Amino acid sequence: MILIFFGLLSLTIALLRTRNVTWLKNLELKQPWLILTALLLQVMIFSPLGSRFSLPVPYIYIFSYFLIIFFIILNINIKSFIIIGTGMLSNFLAITANGGYMPAKIEHLQYFSSPETIELLKKGMASNNSIMLTEHSKLSFLADIYYLPPDLPLANVFSIGDVIIAAGAFILFQELSFRKEI
Repeated sequence: MILIFFGLLSLTIALLRTRNVTWLKNLELKQPWLILTALLLQVMIFSPLGSRFSLPVPYIYIFSYFLIIFFIILNINIKSFIIIGTGMLSNFLAITANGGYMPAKIEHLQYFSSPETIELLKKGMASNNSIMLTEHSKLSFLADIYYLPPDLPLANVFSIGDVIIAAGAFILFQELSFRKEI
């Protein structure tokens, strides 16, 4: 959620500053179907529809990250994609090292999750893309260990990778709106 919020905030700032969207045409992406496929896979496995089927969620999640990282590599000529790619790689490493799930601090998740979800996580099970961060979690410094207070809009837990991705997206939209070419 934090990524969506900061992505939209960045886009809004660029739109308010330029008062048009013509600068978006300057973004020439190679193989955009990769990112769209990855996002569709994530929506599929983390939506109520996905829970109706017995899907190998961790494997599909990791595969979606492969698609995203491959997309970023193909488009690395866009400077801000280096930043976005660093954040994606950070999240990918944490997720892959922990069996296809992102560890998250239970103390922070309690602000945003139902009591049933918290109990499920405490029993060592997964909920959506999250598992409880424990002393056995790998690369815990890359996990969802930060949070925005619950009284803020779209507050949730997030990782350092999410912050890096949001910063990269902000830079991308600002670069696009300032320049004729990137």
